Amino acid sequence: MKQVLDTSTLIDILRGEPQVTSRFRRAAPGDFLVSTISTSELIAGAAQARDSHRELFAVDMLLRPLTQVSVDESTARRAGLLDVMLRKAGAPIGAADRLIAATALEHGAVIVTSDTRDFQRVPFLVTENWRTR
Repeated sequence: MKQVLDTSTLIDILRGEPQVTSRFRRAAPGDFLVSTISTSELIAGAAQARDSHRELFAVDMLLRPLTQVSVDESTARRAGLLDVMLRKAGAPIGAADRLIAATALEHGAVIVTSDTRDFQRVPFLVTENWRTR
């Protein structure tokens, strides 16, 4: 099954978190999807770093072999419906997380994240936290 790597997991890989990097290295790059939303978040963070050139290079090297998934109309619609459903349930999540969750649902993928609290609010979304396994 495909896995969408959330921004938190990608940051863990960049920081060399042992449990996370071990799981990442055991799989083929083709097993992973990355939302362009996460790419945007990583670039923004790296660009603000003290050594932004080094950080941007590290982000590029991490993302290069992974499959980038853009937010298409179907994903955007799903994210919009999730927004309404979660707000009505009194459990809203941020726009970026909704789009990343919708991406995973659209691709029938598991989302790998350490931010399970927010993502577990999304019905039918399967999450994994590599920090705790």
